Amino acid sequence: MYYKVNFNLDSPRYERTTQNYLNWFGFLTGIKNRFIIYVDSIEIADAIYALRAKHGLESQTLVIQKKLDSFAPDDYEKMKKLDRTLFAYVMYCKSFCVVDALQNPLTKDFVTDRIMWLDFGFNKSDDTFRKSKDFDFTLAPQTDLIIDSKINFFAYWIDSPIILIGGLTYGDRKSWLHLNMRMREANKVMLDSNVVLEDQGLYGCLVTKYPEEFNVLQTDGWFKTLFYFIPESKRKNISIKDTSILQKTFNQDNIVKYIQDVDIFSKKGIQKFWRKMKRSVKRRYMTIRNFFEDLNDR
Repeated sequence: MYYKVNFNLDSPRYERTTQNYLNWFGFLTGIKNRFIIYVDSIEIADAIYALRAKHGLESQTLVIQKKLDSFAPDDYEKMKKLDRTLFAYVMYCKSFCVVDALQNPLTKDFVTDRIMWLDFGFNKSDDTFRKSKDFDFTLAPQTDLIIDSKINFFAYWIDSPIILIGGLTYGDRKSWLHLNMRMREANKVMLDSNVVLEDQGLYGCLVTKYPEEFNVLQTDGWFKTLFYFIPESKRKNISIKDTSILQKTFNQDNIVKYIQDVDIFSKKGIQKFWRKMKRSVKRRYMTIRNFFEDLNDR
């Protein structure tokens, strides 16, 4: 999904321009899976097809042009009043895109039984993976820890509160429909109290409220989560900027121990970012706890 919104992080490396997003998307366009991508302009659609065509994968690509406000019109109006950038609304619409893909006549005989959400800007600024040419394979679950019948979230924090990755989510058709229902439920509670949460905050709500409905696995890096789906022959040799325990094992205890031993959250250069993230997440979860008391009563 690509919809332009007026939202940027402090670093120019992550500036959310259309060209930057196309560059980030271009890094992974050699992946052989079928791609369904939602956009709001024909120009972006043409650029996406051109990038996939470089790898002979244009026939494995479907770009659907759809107005942003049409996914959830009522939520769009409410969230626009509270967040003029609409960034939170775009993030909220991820499960709506999947549901539309499951029901849209354009996707007949194209959409598969198991669906991965992968952000359009995944691996932005080459943060983890070094070489685009490494991505010439089909993504598929590489461990029985991944449960097709549930939505699989990935956690990038071993302490409380939990941080769930928003850029990669996986499950079968029924689990995506169920996630969308739960997202609408949680978002209504928030909007009734004039609170806007992005996808990660809402996912945290759902995992807190309905832990038995979701499968949460550990990761040692935002984009390293992709290792759960990279074939073993590629996973162990693919070029990355540092190291990842996921290249060697998916054992959850080993991953937690690795994170504790390496202390990845204290590395130079991310300390300021992490302190800011931690404060933000704690504020979110104080809000979440309060609103879940309301949700429990409904």
